Amino acid sequence: MKILLVPFSDGEFIFKTDNTLIKSSREYFQPDFVKTLDAAPALVVRIDKSAKYVSAKFAKRYYSGITTGINLCPNDLVQSAYYLDNTTFFTDKFINVNNIHSNSGADAISVSIRFDAGDKSILIDKKELPSGDRINQIIENSTKFATLKCGDLIFIELSAPIPVVKGDSVNMGHFTSAELEVFIR
Repeated sequence: MKILLVPFSDGEFIFKTDNTLIKSSREYFQPDFVKTLDAAPALVVRIDKSAKYVSAKFAKRYYSGITTGINLCPNDLVQSAYYLDNTTFFTDKFINVNNIHSNSGADAISVSIRFDAGDKSILIDKKELPSGDRINQIIENSTKFATLKCGDLIFIELSAPIPVVKGDSVNMGHFTSAELEVFIR
């Protein structure tokens, strides 16, 4: 499984290894050599079928489910910091992407995501989520360099990372009220 991370600061992407993904635990044990740690909310897109050299025009055929996630990054380390074990979390309740980008009708979902990290809190409104066109462009750009396969995940950071310290709790409200909570130990 590949994990593609699109940092908030730029449009580039980074591939993370699957050992960064954690499903069974909601705790992150910060290593002693990590001095500072940031947390960023993310929109997670699940790839449904293999994709290589996909045009943005056809990219919507390769994904349908999205959810929310949290990316932890030790900002005092170099680029390899994105590859620390157990730093990528997401909820397992994927919803149909068409429901998010729909503006009306029975399938439309009123979306707002609450993200609390340490003593800071942000609210991400529906209009601030990446559009379908943005997701399609990310798929086009990434499939120029690597094949995406069924089950691969794309994490699109939704805000600038927020500093957290040991003892903090990072919370994220899901589209339909499910919660994702990570404790920094």
